[in-house]
Amino acid sequence: MPTLFSFPEYSHVAKFLSDLPGLKPGQFSIVRYQNQELHASIQSAVSGDHCLVLGSIAPPETRMASLLLLAHTLRKEGADRITGVLPYLAYSREDKLKPGESLATAWVGALLKAAAFDEIWVVDLHSQHDRELFPLPLESLSPAALFGEYLRKFALTDASFVAPDEGAIARCEAVRAAAGQTSALCITTLSARSDAVP
Repeated sequence: MPTLFSFPEYSHVAKFLSDLPGLKPGQFSIVRYQNQELHASIQSAVSGDHCLVLGSIAPPETRMASLLLLAHTLRKEGADRITGVLPYLAYSREDKLKPGESLATAWVGALLKAAAFDEIWVVDLHSQHDRELFPLPLESLSPAALFGEYLRKFALTDASFVAPDEGAIARCEAVRAAAGQTSALCITTLSARSDAVP
């Protein structure tokens, strides 16, 4: 039976998942020593188990460090398989090879693999190119069916579907199809700007 280890910011999601049959909650804690170093401890037996880690690698960086340390500790304790459940794959926008600039998507993948993750599940992967940069399986879960269900529930038959850029067209089309809509798809190209903070 898989064991779910959820970080506090995803407690609402974990509560929903806990109702699924065949999934048991795992107990752990992450604390800081006085010198600010992180320490992970696990209160659940995981030897031979498939462990799911629900969390985030988005800033602040403590999130990523805590998630990596937890995965490493789970493997040390004998977990057979470790799956990272990251609703948002941070750093996935840095997936282009540009001279003199970081390729953060590949860097994140290398860190997750080094920490002992076997696979990563995300919601609506930013780009299929991310899979090529990741050294471990990357599964994209689509919320299109859920959005489609609510569009039908509220009878939004005249809803307009807007893709902010070409990369979002497939996701927008999936929602439209799930909702059973035939309305036109509008594609908006946003002007490029840098939001980097020096």
